[in-house]
Amino acid sequence: MIIDKNLTNSTNKEIEKLLPARGVKMGRINIKVLPESGNNILILGVSGKLTDEDYKDVLIPRLESIISEHGKARLLSDMGDKFHGWEPKALWDDAYFRLRNDFEKIGVIGVPKWFEWRLRIAAPMISCEIKSFCPSKCKRAFL
Repeated sequence: MIIDKNLTNSTNKEIEKLLPARGVKMGRINIKVLPESGNNILILGVSGKLTDEDYKDVLIPRLESIISEHGKARLLSDMGDKFHGWEPKALWDDAYFRLRNDFEKIGVIGVPKWFEWRLRIAAPMISCEIKSFCPSKCKRAFL
């Protein structure tokens, strides 16, 4: 059994109360929706290696909800120093979703140098503004 990934804002103690005594496999959530998110702005904290489940259970449903309500989304991802890339299927999910014409802006905070090259390669294929920020200038510059 896998625990519902919509519990991303719950603490471990809250989640443990919901678990049966044994036989539970907890999936790791690598995307956390930050409380500063609102209206058409989605701000994420990202850590570990992103999986297909992170996209299908957290990111894509939240973005589709924003897009259906506001028309376009602004996405800001704080990659931080604990981000370790994507599993292959998650990389495909990321590329496919970002190529849609549903974004007003995409911002990425604290990316490694290799990721900046990925942004430069993808920029001509994405119809919105894409920027990377160092952590000290992040959210104010984006919003």
